[in-house]
Amino acid sequence: MIFDKSGSSKANKTSKRVGCTARLNAIRQDNGSWIISKMVTEHNHEIDPTFSPLMAAHRQLNVHMKRQLEANDIAGIRPCKNVRICEVQSGGQQNLGCLPRECRNFVDQRRRLRLGDGDAEAIRQLFCRLQLKDGNFFYSMDLDEDGRLRNVLWIHPRCRAAYEEFHDILIFDTTYLINRYKMPFASIVGVNHHGHSILLGCALVTHEDAELFRWIFQNWLQAMNGVHPNAIITDQCPSINLAIRDVMPNTTIGTAYGIFCPKLQKNSSMSTISIDAV
Repeated sequence: MIFDKSGSSKANKTSKRVGCTARLNAIRQDNGSWIISKMVTEHNHEIDPTFSPLMAAHRQLNVHMKRQLEANDIAGIRPCKNVRICEVQSGGQQNLGCLPRECRNFVDQRRRLRLGDGDAEAIRQLFCRLQLKDGNFFYSMDLDEDGRLRNVLWIHPRCRAAYEEFHDILIFDTTYLINRYKMPFASIVGVNHHGHSILLGCALVTHEDAELFRWIFQNWLQAMNGVHPNAIITDQCPSINLAIRDVMPNTTIGTAYGIFCPKLQKNSSMSTISIDAV
């Protein structure tokens, strides 16, 4: 299916494997309704209903499978054997309900949530000590339904003081991947009156979606007394842009291609910034 909100035509897309041209195109009207503009029902291959579970809309990991995958991983079973066990118990890969890759991705995500013994508590105690030394130190810890650390945001008192003077433009960067847990590191950076970069906040996250970025920006604004920046420069992540529009609707969003793309920057004499006024 191809949905076009603007009504502009798009290049024809066919199946990469068999070149099937079956499709359904729809255009969204100004009143919110949809009009089907084109429909091709002829397939150049046999239609097998048994393939329907492999469609993205039908694939999902049920609660039982999630618990089993995580329990097997904690027991030291390798991901490939872990997935194979689920396939055997389901009666074959066709009855798994998802792709093996999605099972491995789930195991990898849960590993990020399982910090080492005492690591989460060590982080909390460190932040508590810093807050006792200076009451302006800010931190926020996000826990999952099992009480395990999922995301953490912290802001030094000097960052909060600097933001009071320099909140014209920020850079939000999540391109760093640090430590043995492979948790993305997010930094919020501003610019002072000397043109130097100043750190205005840091976060460690387990995944990158709109809900997580909303949590970061909401807590960060709470630490900054609700003062919104005039503009934020980010990469091309749609989830970040969506979160900014929801939490800071009056902030202008800029996309910096050269800053976040080393290969592009290496082959170009300057970085490219695209401004999207909100």
